[in-house]
Amino acid sequence: MKIFLISTYPPRTCGIATFTQNLFKSISEQCAGKANYLKAHLVALTDSKQGYEYPPEVALSLQVGSQRSYSKVAEYLNGHADVVVLQHEFGIYGGQDGAYLLTLMKSLECPAIVTLHTVLKTPSQGQKYILQQIGKLAKGVVVMSQLAKQFLQEIYQVPEEKITIIEHGVPDIPLKDRNALRKKLGFEDKKMLFTFGLLGRGKGIETAIMALPEIVANHPETYYVVLGKTHPSILQENGEEYRDSLLELAAQKGVADHIHFINSFASEDELWDYLQACDLYVVPYLNEAQITSGTLSYAIGAGAAVVSTPFWHAKELLDEQCGHLFDFSNSKQLSQIINGLLTAPDQLNALRENAAAYGKHLKWSLAGQHYLVLMTKVLANHKPITRNLARGRIQFPPLRLKHLRTLTDSTGILQHAKYAVPNRLEGYCIDDNARALVAVVMANNRKPDAWLQQAATTYMGYIYHCQNEDGSFHNFMGYDRSFLDDKGSEDAFGRTIWAMGYTLAHSQDSSLNLLAAEVFDRALPNIAKLTSPRSISYSILGIYHFLKKQPANEAMLGLMHQLRSQLFELYRTSKQAEWHWFEPYFTYSNAVLPLSLFYSLELMPDEEVERVALESTAFLEEHSFQNGCCQPIGCEKFYIKGQERSYFDQQPVDVMMNTLLFLQLYKMTRDKQALQNAKTCFEWFIGKNSLHLPLYDEETGGCCDGLTPLGVNQNQGAESTLSYLISRIAMEEAMESQRTDELLDGKIKPLSILPNKRRHATNG
Repeated sequence: MKIFLISTYPPRTCGIATFTQNLFKSISEQCAGKANYLKAHLVALTDSKQGYEYPPEVALSLQVGSQRSYSKVAEYLNGHADVVVLQHEFGIYGGQDGAYLLTLMKSLECPAIVTLHTVLKTPSQGQKYILQQIGKLAKGVVVMSQLAKQFLQEIYQVPEEKITIIEHGVPDIPLKDRNALRKKLGFEDKKMLFTFGLLGRGKGIETAIMALPEIVANHPETYYVVLGKTHPSILQENGEEYRDSLLELAAQKGVADHIHFINSFASEDELWDYLQACDLYVVPYLNEAQITSGTLSYAIGAGAAVVSTPFWHAKELLDEQCGHLFDFSNSKQLSQIINGLLTAPDQLNALRENAAAYGKHLKWSLAGQHYLVLMTKVLANHKPITRNLARGRIQFPPLRLKHLRTLTDSTGILQHAKYAVPNRLEGYCIDDNARALVAVVMANNRKPDAWLQQAATTYMGYIYHCQNEDGSFHNFMGYDRSFLDDKGSEDAFGRTIWAMGYTLAHSQDSSLNLLAAEVFDRALPNIAKLTSPRSISYSILGIYHFLKKQPANEAMLGLMHQLRSQLFELYRTSKQAEWHWFEPYFTYSNAVLPLSLFYSLELMPDEEVERVALESTAFLEEHSFQNGCCQPIGCEKFYIKGQERSYFDQQPVDVMMNTLLFLQLYKMTRDKQALQNAKTCFEWFIGKNSLHLPLYDEETGGCCDGLTPLGVNQNQGAESTLSYLISRIAMEEAMESQRTDELLDGKIKPLSILPNKRRHATNG
């Protein structure tokens, strides 16, 4: 068995690094002399460009801030590892909430076991999603307490059979004579209170200092020793501000001579001496949300009597009668407990004996055995991974309209949001009200709802109010209902025509249909004047839907032919050997261009147009997928022919149009690859993207505004939310169509384009 551990590792000063060093040593000792085991190896997480001088057991390092590094490490492990054990803490991996780890896990072919050092009770959306994904991808999940197991099952839906409890290990260092240790450390005739660990405000050292005057008044021989360096990230941002504030507090309370700070990262032997020599180990953490504490485990393992606040791990571990609990930030209660114990040596000895007895079960040698048993079990049950797993059914989130309702008022839908709160400063636009009208008509046709019908009337009312006498439209309106422009862009005009045509064809509300027809008719003279490729394309979509209602309208057929010819000519003049596109660049909503051609082909077949639609779709496909994920052209800058493309920011509206394009291609060809591409695009919203982060917010029903290089843009504007909703409804309808097709044994015929004309492009 070739074992690889992935974690931070010394010389990096980090509690998880020390944990991994001990785990590695224990596993290596268990493997020694066994023919069926090879020595374990390490992949060290590196957060510094300069790196660290790692010991020989480190096979390679992983640059946590480089997503490419995760792929390279996975590639290496696939050729060298039988099983991988990862240590997980949100802050030690790159990407938002450490999402880059999923890049590695999704690429691994060998089974992975993940040790969770933090399991949050109230995670953020991203944290919850990442831990749920880890639970799905890992073959085994290790936690260190019963409560952590309970959280995993109830909050993150990790199956119980995947979860193993292996308590935090402690060193296999023999207990020494306490009196000799106290003499060695200079505390022979003193009472010693002790705390250790990386220093930071959450450790609550000030609570212990506040308790010290009362303790010293009763036991003047008492000293409080605090051993540990300031946490590296805190030191980088704030220097020794916290340590200095503690020294100042001790001086104010008159106990400066009774407190001793040791500013070092102690060796285990040194730490063990202090833990065995102290009278009481004090853990004054400030809140309950710590599921595992290595320092507390070490104290119990060393046979120390403990006084602690009731954080989660302490409540569970100290149930073995190894110590006492006091309330958070309650220095008075702490002083009372310590004074009582210092005057009752028999009680203190009983606490130490209980701790030492329990600590025998925590030795690293036993922890290593437990990990090896788990690895053997996981490896025995491992089945080779097939890379077609993504082709299964989509698990659609429930259709929630909460955020859509939040953004909608009596005027229309507001453009933007600050997080999930409407941003009234940005007002309204016809673009979003047009999309919103399409979305609610789609949703209402699937499941009629009074609010959806009312919302459709509101959005239609906004569009009607925006139309000028010449048939053009205002686009932007302030929150005070005053227009901010005289005439909107051609693209906003085209999207409005799309919405009017869609409403005409699909709304069940006759008054809505009448008004849509009136707006459409008044706008008609402007359509023939359009020059923007996207406005032309959106208008073709609108005319298509109009013609579904009035298929014999020769004037509309003629207008569609004119617009389609404009697109065809753009393609003809822009196309080159390696550039099959309508323009010498990609901008936004690119997929609407070939999509409009496919719509027109339903009504007006033409082999040359068909060829252009297929070629341009294949070209877009080549630039829209990577590593099995949808990766739309980023909007940081336009992708100009011959130059580098942008990968960020990725916009939901682009993914929506890609989804609709491949769904239309599937509808016309019954090509399963087209349906798979549409699935892959939709799954971008729910976390199958280059950052492995969901943009859809299950709590609000909204969608975040995009993927940035650093993570998700947390604002949930109208365009993003509507892009998700339209994609989701369209995708669900297509999946139902696919199931019908399967029931009919593939007897549904392609509408226009023969499947063998479909040009396939690799999608990573």
